[in-house]
Amino acid sequence: MADESMQERLQGLSPLEQWRWMGTRVRLALTPTDTTPVQDYVAQVLYLNATFRWRLWPLAAEAAELLMRTCADQALPHRWRALCFAHARLPLQWMQQWADTVAQQQALEAALERYDALEFDDAPGR
Repeated sequence: MADESMQERLQGLSPLEQWRWMGTRVRLALTPTDTTPVQDYVAQVLYLNATFRWRLWPLAAEAAELLMRTCADQALPHRWRALCFAHARLPLQWMQQWADTVAQQQALEAALERYDALEFDDAPGR
């Protein structure tokens, strides 16, 4: 019943707001045993870009930042944090591909430094 109510509320949101709600679910690890929210959150970046022609750079930057903040949150389960760490690499790669300005290059360098400072040697894909 509560799940149906949540679905009804989400249908009233814009696609960007729905994506940000997905990000909130990831950030709070609302389903720590299910990996699909992290995968869906990252995949949605490309969907929003392709379907609505929203610029990839800010979406990728927002996704990378949220995933890195999640990685650094010691209150969350290690497995969840490691999963977010592994998935943060993809938005960072998109940022590299689409960095057009000096400001974007600088933001990318700072993000890569933050990513490299995170310690997840046992994370998948590292």
